[in-house]
Amino acid sequence: MKKRVVFFLAVGSIVTLAACKKDYNCTCKSGSFAIDAETYEEVTKSDAESKCSDYEEDVQNSGGSGVTCSINEAE
Repeated sequence: MKKRVVFFLAVGSIVTLAACKKDYNCTCKSGSFAIDAETYEEVTKSDAESKCSDYEEDVQNSGGSGVTCSINEAE
């Protein structure tokens, strides 16, 4: 019985941490040059990835061929 309680607490902790909302930076580069950045505040990692991907597409559609964007956790 104790093992089950500990197991469910551990799983609950992992799920809670995974759904944590944090600040993320979306940095766009062309070659080795950083050309633009956006900050997304209090979002989940998957939401930040989605927004950054959409932003990358917008930049590319406005003439920024070869631009790639990636996210990292803001400090």
